[in-house]
Amino acid sequence: MSLKLYARFIADLENRGQCEYGGIIELNGKDRETTSPNSLGRLIARELSLDAESVQVTHWSRLH
Repeated sequence: MSLKLYARFIADLENRGQCEYGGIIELNGKDRETTSPNSLGRLIARELSLDAESVQVTHWSRLH
């Protein structure tokens, strides 16, 4: 079973500057254990092929 979150984050896209995104994120497997903005930011960065420091989560909440 997956875990669905609504997340807002800022991504530093280097040559394109910073962009703010918001939407639903679905976590599966071991990633469902994510409980902090920092670990969620690392997961988002990994999926976007960015450095972990390039993503800052500003808000997140679990969807029911």
